[in-house]
Amino acid sequence: KTTQPKQEPITKITEHKKKEESLYYIPKFDDKLLWCWMRFHYGVVNTEFVSQSGFKEEQKEKIRLIQLFKDNKEKIKQLKGLSSFNKLLENLNGEKMNIEVLYALLYVYDYNLCYISKNMYYIGENTGQKTCYILKPNENEGSYRLYNTVDETTIHNITQKKIEIKNLKKPLETITKYKVDDLKKMCDTLNISYINKETGKSIKKKDIYMA
Repeated sequence: KTTQPKQEPITKITEHKKKEESLYYIPKFDDKLLWCWMRFHYGVVNTEFVSQSGFKEEQKEKIRLIQLFKDNKEKIKQLKGLSSFNKLLENLNGEKMNIEVLYALLYVYDYNLCYISKNMYYIGENTGQKTCYILKPNENEGSYRLYNTVDETTIHNITQKKIEIKNLKKPLETITKYKVDDLKKMCDTLNISYINKETGKSIKKKDIYMA
């Protein structure tokens, strides 16, 4: 007899969706970070009352941003831990905005970025007007979302369980840059075991790094 997978009641799924929608803005179009930017910068009206595909609004904003980047080339080049200016411009001109381009864009406007992924978080170097809080809960590129409202305590509690990174282009350094104790602390933060169950001893440095 085949056992059917247990399904959550529709009411429970609906409640969960409503809670998510109150916490985050989750773009319905593919270029998630571009729409997160537009929501953050322009507000609700400019991201809700749009064409069915969103293509017209995307193209209009991309053309504007490409020129903005060119006009602020020297300022953007001052940022550390990002790809070259030409790479950023290439991405902006491509299919989907990435997190590096978003940070450069926020920096031009004197905004800051707090980016929270599955295991890491990044806080930009700008202490400007306000901060854009972006969450990427899993490895899926389509999971980007923008916090609607920010509770500092909640953000603090979330980041306490993640590793802070200083470089968006290359989140992790090469293995030679870390001491064994540094890697163990990172594993402790993420609740990842580095103990061999058979020997009861710590695994090798390269294995901790790969964990």
